[in-house]
Amino acid sequence: MESSKHALRRDVELARLADETFDLVVVGAGVHGASMARAATLQGWRVALVDAEDFGSGASANSLKLVHGGLRYLQRLDVARVRSSSSARRRLLALAPHLVRPLRCIVPTYGYGARGRWIHAAAFRIGDLLAPDRSRGLEPGQRLPRSLTISRARCLQAIPGVEARGLTGGALWYDAVADTDRL
Repeated sequence: MESSKHALRRDVELARLADETFDLVVVGAGVHGASMARAATLQGWRVALVDAEDFGSGASANSLKLVHGGLRYLQRLDVARVRSSSSARRRLLALAPHLVRPLRCIVPTYGYGARGRWIHAAAFRIGDLLAPDRSRGLEPGQRLPRSLTISRARCLQAIPGVEARGLTGGALWYDAVADTDRL
């Protein structure tokens, strides 16, 4: 049941929305709505951000909170998205170091095809060429080390219980993760 204090606050906020003039009204205070409202505010627009619940309480609250740098877009050779994702990740690491932190990712590699070490090593090299500035301007604790492949022995040590049959090593890279819905 809604408390009278909460109902009063909601009524005051609704009255304010009705009484003021805004350049933009953003409906939905998830990651996309909040980002849009922030960008418009930084441009000097008067913005109202409204949501049926609290900020980030819907789909944004139920995501993995991964802030990836575009490595997955290399599969489609989408260079623009690789650059854009890497740049956006770097901005989030810089703007919200209290909410976003580097995340070490490792996947086991098998054989010599798409799941092999060599294809991951090649993808990492291309990624490094496309995003050499991935850590530019970041504080030491927010910088992302280079991606690399690791040996079979190191992968077995890093991922206990990994399927050892056919294992050739691992692919290790860094993305970022948002620790909270407040981002």
